[in-house]
Amino acid sequence: MTATLLRPGAAAGSASTASPDTAGHHDDALRTLQVFDAVLAARTLPAAAAALCTQLASRLDARRVTLGWCDGDRCPPIGVSGQADARLPAGLADAVQAAMFEAIDQGVIVDSTAGGADAPITQMACALARAQHDARVVTIPIGRDGSARGAITVEWQPADAEPPARAHAMLAAVGHLAADLLPLLERDGWPRWRRVLATQAGDRSAGGAAGSESARQRRAWIVGSLAVLIIALAIPLPRSLSADARIEGAIQRIVAAPVDGYLKEVLVRPGDPVRIGQPLARLGERDLELERMRLASELAQRQSEKTVALAKADRAAMMIAQARIDEVRAKLDLIDQQLQRMVLEAPIDGVMIDGDQARTVGAPLERGQPLFTLAPADRHRIVVELDERDIGDAHAGQTGTLALSALPWDTVALVVTRIGAAARVIDGRNVFEIEAEPVTERNTAAATMAAGQADSGPKLRPGLRGIARLEAPAASLGQRLVRRAALSGRRLGWRWWP
Repeated sequence: MTATLLRPGAAAGSASTASPDTAGHHDDALRTLQVFDAVLAARTLPAAAAALCTQLASRLDARRVTLGWCDGDRCPPIGVSGQADARLPAGLADAVQAAMFEAIDQGVIVDSTAGGADAPITQMACALARAQHDARVVTIPIGRDGSARGAITVEWQPADAEPPARAHAMLAAVGHLAADLLPLLERDGWPRWRRVLATQAGDRSAGGAAGSESARQRRAWIVGSLAVLIIALAIPLPRSLSADARIEGAIQRIVAAPVDGYLKEVLVRPGDPVRIGQPLARLGERDLELERMRLASELAQRQSEKTVALAKADRAAMMIAQARIDEVRAKLDLIDQQLQRMVLEAPIDGVMIDGDQARTVGAPLERGQPLFTLAPADRHRIVVELDERDIGDAHAGQTGTLALSALPWDTVALVVTRIGAAARVIDGRNVFEIEAEPVTERNTAAATMAAGQADSGPKLRPGLRGIARLEAPAASLGQRLVRRAALSGRRLGWRWWP
């Protein structure tokens, strides 16, 4: 089709002097644009196809217009004029597809009424026309540059009814425009990954310097990304074992009730610093004092009996009285010792970490019942709860750092001193308890005390929790992934292998 377009600068009066052929071309272009005005309002390919067929049927006074879209070796209808769906009777749908493939294979407009030596093959078009009671069938392929994506079949009834003037020219223009618009609507309905692949394939097939440059940039980006990934997977990187950890006292002393009795007074509470020999609590001594008074009275009686036996020169009675005196004196010594222990004293310098007995004053106590727990204020140990999968990389002398939840901005250096021999279940995980020592305390405590300065590091207190990281042999990311996958695979295989 040859079209003559008006130039923007043409004179207003040129329309009156335009030739009839030029005016006809202008009318064809206007009608084509009016057809696509409704198509552009559609959001999906089926909706656009139905709108296009309905508009063409109205403009061309056609009985039916069908639009087929190629899908491999099929060209099923996706739009039929005057229908919300594109369903056709089985026999009619096969005949329409055959007529469409006839036009697509030849790449030209096929008219069932065409004749002559140079006319295209119209066998399928004529078969469709006869099936529709001698209708006139015109099929035009949709595409450019010899590649067709679909076809439009127009039917007029009866066959001797002449289609509107310039119907072939209008259909050719519609076919060219539909070849550009409908694939865009088709891509909008694809998944994102398919649109990306289609865009890349289009860029690879696009000619020109711009397309080549874009392809080169994309290849360079892909190669660079692969190089970075390979480097990250191959180069050894520092590695650490991360696990929960807690602070405990390096040693702990428990102060227990020395005798059966009751708590009379509590002098300290958890968190208070204590010095060796400092009173912690007092027990009720009234019962012991009464017992001592009774024993003192009994001792005086036994001594009187000894005096009487001595006066009578009764050696046997004197020996018995002396034995009873020794027995009573032993009981008095025991009572005196117990009275001295009624005041519970701190066995070490440190801080009380457990034993809030202020609410149990007056409550009865049993001998050996734990009351207070003390720990040194300047000596601690760190217990790392390491997962069993990482225990193979832990060893004595290993260094690391600890970040406490209470002091996340300040870390504590540590060194592993002992690996637990048995695992424990903590929070549903099988872990080994690894004992470590704060390096700052071990190496700088003496210097800090000699300088008479307070420790500028974090204030360690028993009971604090945090995250410990133990240094492990360097390994690449690829080695780590392969090791994890191998361990998981071996465990799974061992579990399910018959």
